[in-house]
Amino acid sequence: MTEEINTYTIIEVWDIDDNESLKTQGIVTKVLTDKLLFIEDHSAVISVFGVIENIKVGDLIEIDGIKTSHNGLHQISLSSFNIVSSNHSLTDSIDFNLEWDQLILKSYQGQRFNIQSLLIHSIEQDTYGNLTFVLEDINTNVSYNGRYDSRLANVYEMTEHLLSLEDQIIYLEDVLLSFNDQPWFMFTSVDEISLTE
Repeated sequence: MTEEINTYTIIEVWDIDDNESLKTQGIVTKVLTDKLLFIEDHSAVISVFGVIENIKVGDLIEIDGIKTSHNGLHQISLSSFNIVSSNHSLTDSIDFNLEWDQLILKSYQGQRFNIQSLLIHSIEQDTYGNLTFVLEDINTNVSYNGRYDSRLANVYEMTEHLLSLEDQIIYLEDVLLSFNDQPWFMFTSVDEISLTE
């Protein structure tokens, strides 16, 4: 007799214990690396970790997996997936509130944001080509971390774009808030970051 696996909404997955088997579904909002993406449903957003070949933003996927957490980030370790359909619309990005503290930001993990008036500086590239940088609010001097993963296909274009923006005031559009002990903004495309006009 096989064990029955429960089906959950994404917000329900947030609340179940780690190492519990589950089924859920959601629309892909961001593909951050070759092994990490985020999905949303009507209730919340969650990260999915595993082999994710041929999945695109806008795909509705069904997932079998195990609930895990990674440094404060709710996550599903992927066992298998099925692409149900494609080209779905995403929820709108949220205008970021620069007064939110870290506890509030943790509850928004996986959401996509628009943010104005940030100074980008301290760009560093590791031996794998990953870029990390500081995003500083020019009005409050509060800083946030940003990251771009070099395993994405547009690595040369993105690296050149980010380096050209160092020490300038920028605008972020549809950028994803992840969590790794603290909030991190994760970038996937040059369209997400531009000079403030």
